[in-house]
Amino acid sequence: MNRYILSLCLLTLALLLPITAPAEDRPCLNPFSTVDWTFFTDKLEFKGMCLCSTDMGTKIGMKWTVPEPIAFIEVVRKSYDYPCIGTKLADTLKLSGTNNSKHGTKKNVHYIKYPVFGSLNIVLDYLCVDKNTTIDIAPPSELDPRQNDDQLSILFQPEKLLYANPIAQAICFADCISASTWKPLNSLYWCAGCWGALGNVVTNSYGKDPVVESALLATKELDLLHADFQLWKYSDAPDLDYVAQAAQIGAVSDTSCAPKMFGRIVKSQYFLNLAYPTVGKAIAIGDFGIKWSFFKQYPGGEDFIWTVWRVRNCCTGYQFP
Repeated sequence: MNRYILSLCLLTLALLLPITAPAEDRPCLNPFSTVDWTFFTDKLEFKGMCLCSTDMGTKIGMKWTVPEPIAFIEVVRKSYDYPCIGTKLADTLKLSGTNNSKHGTKKNVHYIKYPVFGSLNIVLDYLCVDKNTTIDIAPPSELDPRQNDDQLSILFQPEKLLYANPIAQAICFADCISASTWKPLNSLYWCAGCWGALGNVVTNSYGKDPVVESALLATKELDLLHADFQLWKYSDAPDLDYVAQAAQIGAVSDTSCAPKMFGRIVKSQYFLNLAYPTVGKAIAIGDFGIKWSFFKQYPGGEDFIWTVWRVRNCCTGYQFP
């Protein structure tokens, strides 16, 4: 199928399902109206020809850049509360997200793997998208000591102590500017653009701008999952080639043939669109908050759900022999 026909079909779907959703519309139950489908048509791109060596021989075909929604990230106040699917894993009255005086606000973060293309049975066989239909829930932040204790978090990523200084934090201003043009700087991996720093994976926030701070906590979750090698590198990131070279003794593998294990967050391959309590357009990690965060919170609402988009390279074609 021609790319433009595909884009037209999805754009029609997006127009029929506008980017608005009521508060009771749970993203995991209705991904149609809570996912920014226009982002798919905007980022789908033909990149030329490709040649891949596989276990079965050689694949020759076309290289594509394909965006796909892969998960939802919840940032919630109540412990073990999963508003995405409308359930609680524990009957508790504990509100661990209440104000903690000078320490700001404690939130809870949940990563829910949700391969939307596979689950909705709209997978395009010739594109390299996740064809899995299994919904999986990663261990919640309530059970991870690294996300609840600053000292354990630093022990988990001690190299980030090098960036706990005013100079390193000031450099994040460059990432803020670049991210606001949809080009976050992967080399500044301790920065999340205009949203703040990825100094540790603790789920604390200042409590001053809940919408932007929830986006920062969602990014910290992606950072943690990369450090745990649960998320891989699916796209080109030339400014991170030094990491690949160190891990593979000088070779930088082409991710269009196969994804690669990668212990560093690749900010340029992820985009987030707010799915709850209101629905917004997809944004780059670190995008200037004034551009997108207004009117994204109901009075008294402190729970947020983000759709995670991953942009990946892939090679589609014929297998020889």
